[in-house]
Amino acid sequence: MQFGDLILCRYLRFKHDPAPMVFILKSDSTYTEGLNSHYLNKTEANYVRKLMMQFPDNAGNKVYYHLKNSNRSVINRAYRKYFTNLLVVLQSWKVEATTAKEINALFQFAVEEVEKKYNIQTPDLKQKLLDAYKEEQRLAKNAKERERYWLNKSNNASTEQEKEAFAKIAYERGTKFHSAHRRMQGISREIEI
Repeated sequence: MQFGDLILCRYLRFKHDPAPMVFILKSDSTYTEGLNSHYLNKTEANYVRKLMMQFPDNAGNKVYYHLKNSNRSVINRAYRKYFTNLLVVLQSWKVEATTAKEINALFQFAVEEVEKKYNIQTPDLKQKLLDAYKEEQRLAKNAKERERYWLNKSNNASTEQEKEAFAKIAYERGTKFHSAHRRMQGISREIEI
């Protein structure tokens, strides 16, 4: 993945979009930054495509700042930063090799169609899902331990103000536990643990 690619992928740590189609601004071994085209209309997507074709290779920052200054709503709605190791590329195109008509056709992909078409679990995908599950499991365990710690501190607090403060921290840790647990459930459904 590099600047100028348009990828259709599965993101293993998604919140809203399990199969984003992303204009890649920059990518390294840790993070991949881009514009999720599912949050753009066709006109904006074609504008981004033309803009990316105007800039030389590895000009992701220039495209980002140009959009930030000229069309901030595109950045606000579509800019995303993904963990590279949790992106599973299903299809990839070079932006300069696509026409506006092809871009419009690509937007007809519905998440359901993508899921049906690419619901093949390769060993690599299975391993990535297992790794993501283990990471969420670790996060959930850590959050639960911290929640217990802060609840205990709240119960042993000497003033009402300390009790409230410690209880609030415990509540936040409990929320993190439940979020990690929900992500674990989603991953387990996918790999049928």
